[in-house]
Amino acid sequence: MLEEDYREKVVQRLKECFREALIAARRSLEKNLSERIEQKKDQWIYTLLFEDFWRRNKATFWLALTSSMESTLGGRIEKAVVAFVKHLQGEETFPWKVEVLRAEWADLVLRHKGNNSLYVIELKLGGNLDSKNRQANVQRINQIAQQIAQKLNHKPVPVIATLMDQPAVTKKLRSGVKQEVVVWSGEEFWSYLLFGTQGEGSRAMQLVRKAYSQAALEAKFEKLFQKYSKVLKSCSRSTMTCITPRPGRRGPACRRGGRSRK
Repeated sequence: MLEEDYREKVVQRLKECFREALIAARRSLEKNLSERIEQKKDQWIYTLLFEDFWRRNKATFWLALTSSMESTLGGRIEKAVVAFVKHLQGEETFPWKVEVLRAEWADLVLRHKGNNSLYVIELKLGGNLDSKNRQANVQRINQIAQQIAQKLNHKPVPVIATLMDQPAVTKKLRSGVKQEVVVWSGEEFWSYLLFGTQGEGSRAMQLVRKAYSQAALEAKFEKLFQKYSKVLKSCSRSTMTCITPRPGRRGPACRRGGRSRK
């Protein structure tokens, strides 16, 4: 297969997998965000930071949104990458063979078609793990590597791979795990995955970002932001306290009693 054809197939397949994950994430957010906002409003540790009701409502919304997005997107994007690998493994140019094992194994168990190296890979969206979580991941991936070595009679390389390229986070993760496992940055992971070698990180990230941008556009995440921005704007200069829209109700709902914006 020509390289241009391979790149196009990578972008198309990756876009499809990302789009499915993002649509599922958007629907989950639409379903649960109102409840999360109301929960944040009841948490004085956040709300008392802002005396002005407009800033309080705006901050509450963004706190609820960001915390919800982190938990909702992480697992879905990781599963999208696994689905992408399974879709592409039959392509001649794809450098990996997927070792099919039980579902409780790591995210990916890949064998390099060129040198027969075996990798057991745990995916992390960002990789910014605290020390307790980091150590638990190291122990888990090492245990899995030992089990796979016994089953396949081939010792794999245990890897924690981040999907985004954040040098400071990667450096912190590497220093935390020492030499117990290999840590791949976002560029290293995508370079290895798409081209089977180091040194193609920039080219690989361009393809990944292109696929994700197209998927995000088709997943219509903007609708979610537009919906809640209308709620915030409608209450920004009134003497009302905003409450989140209820299912089946058009537009924002507000009640009297808040402070006006200063």
